[in-house]
Amino acid sequence: MEREGGCLEPGEYHIMVAKCKCFARQMLFLEPIRDASSSSSSLPLPETCKLCRMERKSHEFGCLEELYALPCPMMQPGNGPFRLRKGGILIGEAHVPGFVLKSQELFLQLYDRVKKAMVRGSEVVVVIE
Repeated sequence: MEREGGCLEPGEYHIMVAKCKCFARQMLFLEPIRDASSSSSSLPLPETCKLCRMERKSHEFGCLEELYALPCPMMQPGNGPFRLRKGGILIGEAHVPGFVLKSQELFLQLYDRVKKAMVRGSEVVVVIE
């Protein structure tokens, strides 16, 4: 599931495993594969995480709208749009529009498969159309 206003651009994305400051755990980040002629409009992962950390410190208690509005393309567990970041994709079993089930279980299965593929030296790519 993707947030309609924050959908990723169509194209190919590398999956990177890195620690997310917001979730305080290893997550599956999506890095766009760009050819030399295109300009990169997205921030590199460390700068994005720095913005996330600064926004997390400065947001008002209970108001996470600004934090979730930051662009952070990643695959993440979550049951609905309230946990979804801009550019994020929720992993889970579709139940009704805007709601997924078994999110944590299916995310961990996907995470394990991606990790195993990377350990074997494979490159993991997601295509968004």
